[in-house]
Amino acid sequence: PEANTSRILERIRQVIVALEKPSWYDRPPTKFGAKIVGSLKVAEWRKLYEVYIPEALISLWGYEEPDPNPLKADKYRRLLEIVMALARAIRLLGRQAQSQRRVEAYREYLRAFVEGIKEMYPSYALKPTDHAAFHLYEFILLFGPVMWWWCFPFERLFGYIETLPQNYQPGMFWSST
Repeated sequence: PEANTSRILERIRQVIVALEKPSWYDRPPTKFGAKIVGSLKVAEWRKLYEVYIPEALISLWGYEEPDPNPLKADKYRRLLEIVMALARAIRLLGRQAQSQRRVEAYREYLRAFVEGIKEMYPSYALKPTDHAAFHLYEFILLFGPVMWWWCFPFERLFGYIETLPQNYQPGMFWSST
């Protein structure tokens, strides 16, 4: 279905501002989607898909404001199911403890997401990351929970380093004197 993307984006922004979360849970940028924000970090995308995007879409397509056209409403609900499958898969990946049951559930949610996207958008060409996501199942079985070996801390460090002033002179540190 052709969704009103500006309405969806505005609803996601409203949810980011309005949703109460613990103080330690970082919020994505409230101007999500605006050029001024720039590109999001992986951790911000994760939080968007775990919490904020599902909440926004549920309110738009789920229960609060269903589309008056029944055919459109059914398509939006199906799209919501597909997004929820991705949200559940992402949430399972972020767990600190894993079990065989959780890892298999992750794979099933991911399968439901990819199959749902292919069903709704037959011309969608699968990306290498779609394929690679299925291999996370094996990596979790081999190496344990993803948070034991993910790179978010390094990404955060690189983000901090990018903000440091520099004089673009090799071998010389920036100095204000």
